[in-house]
Amino acid sequence: MPEARLHAGPHLLIRPAADADLAGLSRVLSSAFSRLYAGVFGNRAEDGVRVLLETLHDDWRQALVAEVDGEVAGTVFLLFAGERARWSRAAVARRLVEALGGLRALGALLALTWLGEARPPARRGEIHLLAVDPRFQRRGLGRALLEAAFAEARRRQVSELRLWAAGNNAAARALYRACGFRVRGWMPVPGCGPLFGFWTMYRLAAPVPEG
Repeated sequence: MPEARLHAGPHLLIRPAADADLAGLSRVLSSAFSRLYAGVFGNRAEDGVRVLLETLHDDWRQALVAEVDGEVAGTVFLLFAGERARWSRAAVARRLVEALGGLRALGALLALTWLGEARPPARRGEIHLLAVDPRFQRRGLGRALLEAAFAEARRRQVSELRLWAAGNNAAARALYRACGFRVRGWMPVPGCGPLFGFWTMYRLAAPVPEG
């Protein structure tokens, strides 16, 4: 990930994530997807998200962070070929049980281990999460993060970005359409409905525009 600032304005800076951002990322994700994570972790959502970032999704180190006046306000998680860490399922389960207890750990493993492709091919990138803290929504941060994601994909000579979007998240899907993503397929996820409120997932893809 480049060291240079990717997108900057009077109050907004988009930059690569750093180790010091872990707490801020946990807060943003747990607040942006409050129903999702509360369904798994109850009132320990922020702690649970942090454990997930340290284990299942430690590809957060390839994330971009939107910083507003020095505060982490949003993020986009990117995954490119060869970058996902290879945790064993047993090691992840032990870490989650130690941190969260048996029932919460089981829920996390069942609901949150699958986010996009584990190993995208060389010419394709994956957006695993796009999140903006509710306090900073409707300010263009989501679009700015997607533009920065495309810029990073161009830098890596990646020709396409893909992602999954929940069927009940019409606002997110409208943003993705406006940024060039189109539906490539969908799949039912009946197990998610009772906990998270959505029953389908849409597969979206967009060509990386030329710079």
